Formats: sequence, C-alpha cells, structure tokens
Amino acid sequence: MKTFIKKIVLFLAFLGLVIPVFVIIQSTYMMKKNNARGYYYSNLLYFPDDKVCDIVILGSSHAKMLEVCNNWKLTEGILDKKIVNISDFGGSCLNQQILLDYFYAKGNQTDFVLFFIDPFMMVSERFDKENTMNKEPFSLSFLLHAMKGGMDKGVIRNYLKSKIRISNSWAEVHWCEKYEMQVEKLDSVKIRNRVNVLTGSVRIIRANRLKQIQKIDKIIKNVKMHGDKLIFILPPTLIQNEPGYDDLIGFLKRLKKEKSIDYYDFHPIMQDKKYFMDYDHLNRDGVEYFLKNYLCKIFEERQL
Repeated sequence: MKTFIKKIVLFLAFLGLVIPVFVIIQSTYMMKKNNARGYYYSNLLYFPDDKVCDIVILGSSHAKMLEVCNNWKLTEGILDKKIVNISDFGGSCLNQQILLDYFYAKGNQTDFVLFFIDPFMMVSERFDKENTMNKEPFSLSFLLHAMKGGMDKGVIRNYLKSKIRISNSWAEVHWCEKYEMQVEKLDSVKIRNRVNVLTGSVRIIRANRLKQIQKIDKIIKNVKMHGDKLIFILPPTLIQNEPGYDDLIGFLKRLKKEKSIDYYDFHPIMQDKKYFMDYDHLNRDGVEYFLKNYLCKIFEERQL
C-alpha cells in the first residue's frame, strides 16, 4: 500500500512539472508563430516588437470589433493607417494601462493613441478585476509587467492557475459568423441586465470614480511622455442613459479644457439595430459604417 501511494505522489509531482513546462513551450511556440491576425482572443499572440505604427487603439471589446476576424483589414483600409489594436475583451482602465505600457516597453512607436472609453470604466472596477489575462499565453515578461503595473492579485493568481490546465482558453479562436449577426428587437429587460453586467450592479460612488480617473491619468502621462497624441472616443451603443455617462462626459470636458485632449462622443449615434450584433457591439456592417462616416472624418479634419 505504501509503495502504491508513493507511486501516486511521484506521478502527481511529475504531472505538476510536465504540464507547466508543456504550457511554456506551447506558449513560446505560439507567440513566435505567424498567427492569423484577428482570429485569436489573445493580445500577446500579435504583440509587436520594435515596430512603428500610425495608431494604437485602446478600449474594451467595443474597440476590438475593429480588429476581430478580418475587420482589421477594413479598419486599416478605410483609415489608410497602420494600426495596432490592443483593446481587450473585458478590457478596462488598468488592463489597458498595463498593455499600453507593455507596448512602449517593447520598443514600439506610434503617433496616435485612440482610447475607446466607455461610461462603465468611470464608475466600476469590475473589469479591472476580471480574469482578462487567462486568455493570454504564458509570458514571464508580461507577467512581471502586469505585477509591476498593479494588476489585481486575484487576476494574477488565476492567470497562473489557468496555465497549468491542459485546456488553454488563449488558443480559442473567434466564431466569425457571430460578428455578422444583427439585433432583431430591443428588449428593455435584457438591456437592463446588460447594464448590470457592465457596471457589476454596484453603487456609483465617488471612490470608484477617483480610482478610475487615476488609472486614466497614468495612460495620459504615458502617452504624453512618448510625445504621442491622445484622443478619446465614446463608441456607439444601443444602450441609452448608461450609468457613468454624465461622469465621463464631465471628465472629458475638463481634460479638453485643461490639457487640450480632444474627445468625440459617438455614444448616441447609429441607433439602427442593423448595425449591431448585440446591444453594445457593432457588427461588421456597423464597423464599416462607423469607420466611413465618423472615425475617418477625425483624421480628415486634421488633414492626417
């Protein structure tokens, strides 16, 4: 019996060593591979080194709609710009602060940073504490960067735990047909439920706003330090009267007045359901319409 138990312990110890080594090797291989852009949920699989681009896009999944599947070709073609989109599914202020800092730390350069900022980013920390890192392959440099940047300890812990599982969510690819879908009808109950997901059903308190503003300020300072221009974009949505909207607009007005940082409020435009795959994400037709009729004009006005 003792011999059997000893064998079991040794076997488990062996697995505890083999699985992490396998994940590290697999992660390293995938990050060096020329992965089809826009198809993986991961950001690190596409992260550049020592590259120069025209625009870096920050934000949540609302900004990622400009990248998924082949939408990045549409975006670069219409804007006529080379773009690195490091927005994230579940992205928020801290997540984007860390990814932007990592972008610069890897020797990359840009001219413009477009931050697609959502009202929920002003009033809730929920998505700063979601397991957004789990969909990334293992990277020691990124792990250390996230820890240095103040990523929540629970997020770090779950990231490491996810790396010792045989199934890797970071290898998951998009089901592209989903991004062609259209909203059929507006359901007030479902919209309210969606708002609760975004804000975490928390009370809008001053403490949250102050914490989120501090994170946004770090992004602003980083962009300024590298001599780049920053523009805030409120993306289109079918959700009206979203919590945090007034707070965000007030904050952006102060930034424009005090620091001459421009913002564009596209939140209430494009209320036609045919442009949305759900209540707050543009479908492919919506992305194309938004790019041609709104985002493109920002650069036309600036003659860039």
